[in-house]
Parts: sequence; structure tokens; C-alpha cells
Amino acid sequence: MIQKVSELVFSFKEKFPAEKTMQLVLSPDLNYQEMISVMDGIRLHIEDIVLNSYKELE
Repeated sequence: MIQKVSELVFSFKEKFPAEKTMQLVLSPDLNYQEMISVMDGIRLHIEDIVLNSYKELE
């Protein structure tokens, strides 16, 4: 999973090179361990992570 997250972050940084924050929207299908793994992968490359609930975006 870390490899896939790294690929996602690399793509994000190509599109938004000056951005220091990434928003992560949690889904009802994502379990706690998956969420932590995704956050760990993002933190390797991005300074700040903003967590959002899918319910907030409905």
C-alpha cells in the first residue's frame, strides 16, 4: 500500500509542486489500519495532512 500511496503523492506533487498540504477524505470502507498506512505514506512526502469525513462532503 505504501508504494501506491507514494505513486499518488508523486502525481500530486507533479501537479501541485508548491503545495505543502494534502487532504485525505475517509470513506466508510476504509478500516483504521488502512487509514494509518495511507497517512504514513503521505507523511513521507507531504508536510501536512488534512483529514475529512465523507459525511462532511455529502
